Amino acid sequence: MNKIRIIITVFLTSILQIALAPRISIFGVTPSFSIPVLVMLSIGFGSFEGGFSGLFLGLIEDVYFSNMLGPRALIYFVICYIMGHFEYRISTKNNRIGIGLTALFTMLNFLFILLGELVFSGSLNIASYLFGPIFIEIVLNSLIYYFMMKFFNKFFIFPNIRFY
Repeated sequence: MNKIRIIITVFLTSILQIALAPRISIFGVTPSFSIPVLVMLSIGFGSFEGGFSGLFLGLIEDVYFSNMLGPRALIYFVICYIMGHFEYRISTKNNRIGIGLTALFTMLNFLFILLGELVFSGSLNIASYLFGPIFIEIVLNSLIYYFMMKFFNKFFIFPNIRFY
């Protein structure tokens, strides 16, 4: 039952990211709906569901927002897969850990995209984004995570925490 809900969630998130996110701009920064959802799926269901949700959502975003196919899908897959290994040690009821992971994921996503831009285009414009807009994006993504998690705790049945 949860697998169908995960597929629906990834599909709806891609629609939100493509249709709604570009129209929301706060201080010139557009929030990402996909990062908070991927964090939630990774810590809620583990590396398999989180990783492949990240791969699928990254491919969709690459098709719509990128000149190349694959970099965002690879970034999302790797980060979600690694984050999913902590599935049984993180409570989905604890919002502080999820907000912290969302902030970390946003920063890692930014750094990996900058690295790809440096490798493939040879130019790098980090100063204009690093000292302001990235922090606004971190706050926006963390707020989105907080409100989405309140909704998804009612929508999904998350496994219990187990320590091995």
